[in-house]
Amino acid sequence: MATTVYDILEVELQDGTAVEVRPLPISKMRKATKILASFTKNTSDGTYDELEEAEVGDLFVDTLVSVVALALETKHKALSLDKELLLDNLDMPTMYKIVEVAAGWNFGEQDPKVQEILDGTT
Repeated sequence: MATTVYDILEVELQDGTAVEVRPLPISKMRKATKILASFTKNTSDGTYDELEEAEVGDLFVDTLVSVVALALETKHKALSLDKELLLDNLDMPTMYKIVEVAAGWNFGEQDPKVQEILDGTT
């Protein structure tokens, strides 16, 4: 019997839907990295300088929702294709946990700068 070297997490969304989250395969991880890199590039090169902090926070959330959609694409195709449904059923801790399990990125309260952007206190 084969040994699984990663954890699979079942997460409950706001509407009670249970979704299975597992680490992204390398092909999808590359896509996720490009999604995050696009946001990071635009914040560091001044593209977002004219935007209000709340708008940058919205763009950050949209970026992470795109990563969540990628993470759910295989097992929960319909949910992954409906951004509004995702936005209606994700809360910040759940979104962060899905991103952490799927991509290995830890965002949220552990990262004060990210929290400042989301809180609009920068």
